[in-house]
Amino acid sequence: MVNENLLNIVMLVEVGLLAIAVVLFFTHGVWLFLDEKRLTRLSKTARDALAQIVTRGTIHLEQIEILKALPPDVQVIAFLEISRNLAGTGKERLRFAAQQVGAVSKAQLESFLETHLNGTRTQSTSSNG
Repeated sequence: MVNENLLNIVMLVEVGLLAIAVVLFFTHGVWLFLDEKRLTRLSKTARDALAQIVTRGTIHLEQIEILKALPPDVQVIAFLEISRNLAGTGKERLRFAAQQVGAVSKAQLESFLETHLNGTRTQSTSSNG
C-alpha cells in the first residue's frame, strides 16, 4: 500500500498548483482588460489628434507632439485606421504627420529588420537541415 502521508502531500501539492493556476488565469484576464482599456484610451487620443491634423487647414505642433508621445503600436493603429478613409489632401496631411512623428521611419526599420531576420532564420534553418 501507498503511505497515506505521501498521498496527503501529493494532494496538497496538487491543490497548491491548482490555486496558482487560478490566480495566474485571473491575473492574466485583469491584465488583458486593463491593457485593452489603455489601448482604447490612447487610440482615441491619437484619432482625435489625427482628425484635427487632417481636417484643419494648418498643422499644429501640439497634435504632432501628442502623437510622438504615444507608443508606436498606438501610432500605427491610428494611422492605419484613418488612412483607409482618406484621399487627396487629407492623405497628404496624414503622410506628412506620419513623417513628422517618425512612424514612417519606424515602419521602414521594422520592415527591414523583419526581412533580414526572417532571411537569416531561413538561411540558418536550411543550413542546419
